[in-house]
Amino acid sequence: MSKKINRVVLNKIFSILFVAIVFVSAVSFINLPVDQGGLLQHARAATGSDLLMGYAWSDNVGWVSFNCNNNDSCGVVNYGVNIDNAGKFSGYAWSDNVGWIDFGPSGPYPESPDYSVRINKTSGSFSGWAKVIAGDDAIGDGWDGWIKMSGDAVGSEGGDPEYEVAANISDGTVGGQAWGSDVFGWLDFSAVVNLSDNCPPGDICEPVICDENNPSSCEINPSSPSVSLTARWNSVLPGGKTILDWGAINVTKCTAVEGDDSWNGTKNDTGDYTTKALSSNTTYTLECTSDSGTVSDSVDITIDDPGTGLAVNLSANPSTINKGNISSLSFNSSEATVCTPTGGDAGWRGQTLVGQDIGNGSYAIDSTYTTEALNGSTNYILSCENDLSLKSGENNVTVNVESGTLPFVTGKEFMADPTIVEYGGTSKLTWQVDNNSGNISCAASGGDSNWTGDVGTDRMGDNAYVTPALTSAPSQYVLTCEDSITGDKGIGEANIGVVYYTLNIDRSALSAKIIDGNSVTSENVIISAVPAGSYTETVSLSATISPPINGATHNFSNNQLIYNAGESTYEPVTYSITIPPDADDGEHQITITGNSGGVLSTRTIDLNLEEIADIFFEEI
Repeated sequence: MSKKINRVVLNKIFSILFVAIVFVSAVSFINLPVDQGGLLQHARAATGSDLLMGYAWSDNVGWVSFNCNNNDSCGVVNYGVNIDNAGKFSGYAWSDNVGWIDFGPSGPYPESPDYSVRINKTSGSFSGWAKVIAGDDAIGDGWDGWIKMSGDAVGSEGGDPEYEVAANISDGTVGGQAWGSDVFGWLDFSAVVNLSDNCPPGDICEPVICDENNPSSCEINPSSPSVSLTARWNSVLPGGKTILDWGAINVTKCTAVEGDDSWNGTKNDTGDYTTKALSSNTTYTLECTSDSGTVSDSVDITIDDPGTGLAVNLSANPSTINKGNISSLSFNSSEATVCTPTGGDAGWRGQTLVGQDIGNGSYAIDSTYTTEALNGSTNYILSCENDLSLKSGENNVTVNVESGTLPFVTGKEFMADPTIVEYGGTSKLTWQVDNNSGNISCAASGGDSNWTGDVGTDRMGDNAYVTPALTSAPSQYVLTCEDSITGDKGIGEANIGVVYYTLNIDRSALSAKIIDGNSVTSENVIISAVPAGSYTETVSLSATISPPINGATHNFSNNQLIYNAGESTYEPVTYSITIPPDADDGEHQITITGNSGGVLSTRTIDLNLEEIADIFFEEI
């Protein structure tokens, strides 16, 4: 994907205008006339658009006709599909099985892109949506009638389009496919071609005008007049403008009867008009007459409150990357005529995006950008405006960059041993980082007053860092290792707890002899503690036995050691254990744990169980 922004230029088409929606098989234009300026001579110059003819094929619904001239039926119903100078499609194709297919339907659309069918005059790519007017009434099965010109392969997501209608600008050939869901299936327009330069005398080559909300309106009597008037955007700021588009068939005269003073007067049966600067809500009306009567259509333009913004969408995928990687930005803006990127990287900044005039309030700017390789978090900003409606808007997205991970050598991560020391005790810190490049240094922080500065990358074995006597807790030691060239970083932490008291027990071993399947309770063990310095916090007590004995009960006279200020020590606690009658004989170990402020101190008692005729406990 290019790192350059693809400009979408709002110019008149500068190359041969090509065929409508064609897919699988290649197709060529018939007698393409080219003027000296390189612009295609239109089938009917007054329309400013290219009329298509020929047939498309769907295995599910059969043939689709793009023009009444295919079978000389224009005298019965005039219809066709056009492409205007901006690449926007309009008009209707016909299927005997599903009825009218609108190539310029209004939204909302099922998903991105948010516009009807259009063609990129530079790349030749087709995109956007067509719609079967009858929708699910035509085929059933809940189908909504939408047909997409390009997108991901069925059942896949993301990436560049995996099916697409596209034209070769140099020779006018077209290929590709459109997708209309499992109901409609693939649509192959290999037989659709551009109409030759001469419209049959007396025939009207513009498409029939249908109301997609009223499918029966598409069954038009050829002699009935019809007119349609729409606005590119229906709201502007005070002093803003919009563009009106209209088309009429089977009429003898059209007159603008309501709107601004420049709008009023006689109009051609098709055209567009840029309104005057508007300061109040304005209704524009076009009235057309024929031998059989008069028809009219109106559009309302409202004035938004000052400050009403223009929607600008900007996103990054992924939004977080590792250092040196790239991200893809997607952006679009409804109605924008120009957008200016700022911030970001050099490829993003200073570019000017000029919107394509596609009408119907569709996205005027819709593109992607691949960032440069980023070494730090970067904010991308997109500011857009519509120089006619005077609306503007801005959005931004930050691509977050994380430093690469600098790993410690496996099994030699930063650690403390032991992690809990008696008051005044010491611990050893060890670590090793692979520093073959010689660019890595490790800095110390936290911990004790000696734990500071560059402490090296290999401190294993006898080279370990030994703490001074520790008298405060918790003591957190932090090691930060960083590569000065790549910026990759590794951080390790080690917490060392300090026990502020000495835990004592008066027995280190017990033996129990069980008889006649009766439970037995041991003699008492005396647990005491001596505080370190002026430490007076309460010490909580608990006990466990390993291997476990189901049903064993630990008995404390008090589950806390309480400091006795008069004695400057803790009140002793007695402990015993009750063994159930079905306990297995063998060796066990009791662990007595003291807990004060989350710092633990432990002592162990060995226990030997034996089944005999008598039962007794003895001190070992």
